Amino acid sequence: MVLTAHAPEWRQFAAWAGCGASAAFIFVGAFAVGPVAILPTILFAILATRLGGNNVSAVGVAAGVGVWGFVLGWLNRDGPGEVCTTTATGGGCTQEWAPWPFWVTGSVLVAASVAVFVYVSGRSRRAPTL
Repeated sequence: MVLTAHAPEWRQFAAWAGCGASAAFIFVGAFAVGPVAILPTILFAILATRLGGNNVSAVGVAAGVGVWGFVLGWLNRDGPGEVCTTTATGGGCTQEWAPWPFWVTGSVLVAASVAVFVYVSGRSRRAPTL
């Protein structure tokens, strides 16, 4: 079996990002609701490889994981510390973390994976074909 290299495409990158995001959900969900993400992870991986994504587009997995940094940052946007809310029927307090570490981590993962993808895909499009 001969594997041929395909030029990386954004749709392959997006499929790998979906795979990374759904795989990270398994860990973010602390394995409680995470197993629900096993099927989407497998389906995204199959889609990515069917699109010819056995190339640098696989760095999209890091971008998918990085998206959870933004989600966790948003969920902790009122932190750090104790955050209290009131409604017409009651109220409650929760402990939230600082959102900045999540946002920074998500930004670095997404930006680095996009930068690597753009750099390598640009080089592969300019490379002479033998």
